[in-house]
Amino acid sequence: MKYFFYFLLLSWSFCGCHLFGNADLEERLVQFSDEVRTVGESDKIQLRIMYKNQEGEVKDSLVKFVGRDYFEWHPWLSMRFSQLKKGERYVWTLTENWPDPEVPLEWKVAYLDVEVMDTWQSKEWLSALTTMAQSKLYPEDSVIHWLGMNWIGNEPWDVKKPGLLWRWIRKNEVASLDTSQQIVTHISTHHLNGDLIREKIDLTAFIRTQGQWIPAIQWTIPYLHDGDSVEIVSKSDWTFDQPALLGIPSNTPLKFKVGVHSIAISQ
Repeated sequence: MKYFFYFLLLSWSFCGCHLFGNADLEERLVQFSDEVRTVGESDKIQLRIMYKNQEGEVKDSLVKFVGRDYFEWHPWLSMRFSQLKKGERYVWTLTENWPDPEVPLEWKVAYLDVEVMDTWQSKEWLSALTTMAQSKLYPEDSVIHWLGMNWIGNEPWDVKKPGLLWRWIRKNEVASLDTSQQIVTHISTHHLNGDLIREKIDLTAFIRTQGQWIPAIQWTIPYLHDGDSVEIVSKSDWTFDQPALLGIPSNTPLKFKVGVHSIAISQ
């Protein structure tokens, strides 16, 4: 009997199949990786996901960027997903009427095929988004959309238009800025990962005067109040006319930190 159990363990090892004591899914290892960092130690993950029926027909295949809690609706799968590493690929045999919120029941999905294509921690993820835009691997609008959907930080981003996001750093519950008054804006320029490009500058202007700020900031200021501070992320079309003068490559989305206050009218 002892040798029989040894035989079973060896068989599972060679076929790449593992049955977990508290699991309701069987899994098969398709691709091994010797990477060290796990999904659970990452902030953003790039996945290739395929849903297959009993005959092995692919019902859907997609590549997406997700957080480590992507499978949180299924505790066991979420736990296994957190243990995967970049480069690993697993196929899970699913239960009948698999309750994935993104999978229609009529697909009759029997297998979930998941490959971890890449993993990033917070700053690495934001640097990777910049590289994707600069290389034109993905359009800037898409990169900024992903940043808005997969936000990192205490506050979510507000989408004002495609290619433009902003969120509060500090919000004062006071009256909106008076367009007839002068205001002072304190502006610093950063890469998406927070690295500083340009130290804070102060610019005094009237809100109603067009062309005083770059478009990304000009469009945001009317939503602000005296004493507010915000972060703005914008695609390059709405930032600097000549970014190369600041050492910024073309197709680089940027982040701005903006503080604003009105100038009191002298009596």
